[in-house]
Amino acid sequence: MAESTLRAVCGPLGRVAELRPLGYMKFVGRRARSHWSMLTVVSLGVVAAVVTIAASVIYFDTLGDIALTREIAKDTSPSHDIVITGRQRNFDAASNRRVLALVESTVDEFASSIVTDLTVTYGSPTLLIESVEQRVGVAPESSDRASWRAVLINAPGLRSGSVLTAGAWPSAEAGEGGPGQLTIEAAIDEVAAEAFGISVGDVVVVAPFWDEINDSIEVRISGVYFRGDSDPQFWSDIDGQFGLDDRDLSFLPLIPDPGAFEREVGPFMPGMAVRYFWRFHVDSTLARASGADALLQGFDDLKIGLQSQIGSYLQSTPLRDVLARNQQQTFFSRLPMTVVFSVIAAVVLYFVAMMSILMVETQRDDISRLRTRAATARQVVGAFVVEGAVISLLAVAIAPPVAALLVKWIGVVPLFSGLNDGNPLPSSLGQSAYIVSALTGVAGFIAMVFPASMAAGRTVMSSVRESTRPTPQGVMHKYYLDVALFGLLLIFASQLTSDGSFIDVPGVGAAQIDRINVAMPALVLAFGGFVALRAFPVFVELVARITSLPRISGLVSPAITLVLWQMARNPRHYSRLSLLMILTAGLGVFASSFAGTLDVSAADRARYQSGADLRINGISYTNRIKAGELFTQIAKTDGISSAAPAFRAAGVDITAEAGSTFSYLGVD
Repeated sequence: MAESTLRAVCGPLGRVAELRPLGYMKFVGRRARSHWSMLTVVSLGVVAAVVTIAASVIYFDTLGDIALTREIAKDTSPSHDIVITGRQRNFDAASNRRVLALVESTVDEFASSIVTDLTVTYGSPTLLIESVEQRVGVAPESSDRASWRAVLINAPGLRSGSVLTAGAWPSAEAGEGGPGQLTIEAAIDEVAAEAFGISVGDVVVVAPFWDEINDSIEVRISGVYFRGDSDPQFWSDIDGQFGLDDRDLSFLPLIPDPGAFEREVGPFMPGMAVRYFWRFHVDSTLARASGADALLQGFDDLKIGLQSQIGSYLQSTPLRDVLARNQQQTFFSRLPMTVVFSVIAAVVLYFVAMMSILMVETQRDDISRLRTRAATARQVVGAFVVEGAVISLLAVAIAPPVAALLVKWIGVVPLFSGLNDGNPLPSSLGQSAYIVSALTGVAGFIAMVFPASMAAGRTVMSSVRESTRPTPQGVMHKYYLDVALFGLLLIFASQLTSDGSFIDVPGVGAAQIDRINVAMPALVLAFGGFVALRAFPVFVELVARITSLPRISGLVSPAITLVLWQMARNPRHYSRLSLLMILTAGLGVFASSFAGTLDVSAADRARYQSGADLRINGISYTNRIKAGELFTQIAKTDGISSAAPAFRAAGVDITAEAGSTFSYLGVD
């Protein structure tokens, strides 16, 4: 087959070196067809490897999403929206656009995946109502006039969320009234209009309560609107932000044109501290465990970045507390998953490398013959580059969707039915799945090209010479690097055993994963397999010698004895398969043992949080005699072997310049 392929693609001169690009691609295609069976096996192996890695990442992310969903469901917060408030002086159109753009862009940088809508309102501080001039005359005096207040409000969604019942919406035009007075138009709420006895065409004169260079603003009522009921939260935010729900004061909300408020009112009252309110509506079900760290960091950066830019800055982020609590609770569960994933990655990558080396070795003779047809090493390697690139790209393209589908339907398998009540798992394709798929595809590509580049330098004479001699030992076995590394890893493993944890705690509340220790099981498994391979030929030769004994040779077929001697003489192919079986078996044992590890870890964390099998809180120390009697009664209860009172309280360090609080615990 190899000879016919060469004649078909080399042309009359029989020289591969003379092929043009189109002819070279035909040459690669015919070579692939000549060994399609082996190439198919390698392709399926690479695809299976990429699917395994991608499925592991998706499965771990899915478990994290399930835990986060349950944590969100247990949270008692009425809303997980991001609420930001602040004040800004020297208000004008340019500064207003800058502040609005700053806040929106800062939140979108990290929370765009969970934010579904935005409510923005801004307006003046509380203003005093000096007078109300009606079209038919001055409004009658009222005993409640002293509690009258006004506020200028702007909200982009106000007009679309309300119905105009009389007059028209205010225009952006403004004029001058008396000396030091500005005249603008505004609309008012129907309920407020009735309470204040105001209608379209009336004039309300408002004045600042602070010292200002101008005296007052004359507001002409242009229209009356009715609040729509499509979004009750919107009106609740306006009432709460501007104090319209105050029981002691009666507020008149005035809605001017946004342009008039920015261009006229702001410069007219430079000392006015405009109040801002943002509500970023958050759908917490869109949060993913894989992005929890980025969200937590974003919430912290949000406050750091905006607190210096906006006065009286406050933010409310209930989702941050939920994410932080979930990350803390799942930290020790995610750690074993990381260890298992490292072992899976090691086994899968070795499988890809073994399949690629096997494919190249089956074509050693073909590669040698190509070199006799004047083919350069670059052309020979180029054929493997094309094959490897096609296989890797195909694997990277189809592996993530296939992995997501497998993980989704694994939830209906009885063994995994407890994860999601027997329903399909909520798997999703994330960026991490494509990243690990691409990395595995690149590893498979390198594993296919590197052996080919080594074999491209061989000739027919060297192939014949190597076939008559034992395969030389590799660098790992020749210089006993496997034994040295395995011994070094055992020393690290003993250190891990003495530490008792994968966690490095440099300070209180600063628990971190020691990445070297996390990779230790995979490294020990890999190099332990290499050490086992050193004993494989010796063991096979021992069995072959036993089967060759006179008393035993009659009981064993000569074919078996010949096979054993061949395996002992040239154990390269069999050693690779043995190492794969060792790694796979070790992975199975290692993964199954983590079930008990997770159970013990969960029990330890529960005991740590409770502090005892039975804990009674809320005992008052005001009456120490009664407290002592209660402690004695508890200690004498049947089934209690030991009991101890504990006292926890807050203290203040009076030696600190600004004062420092701390918690202290006393146990008797």
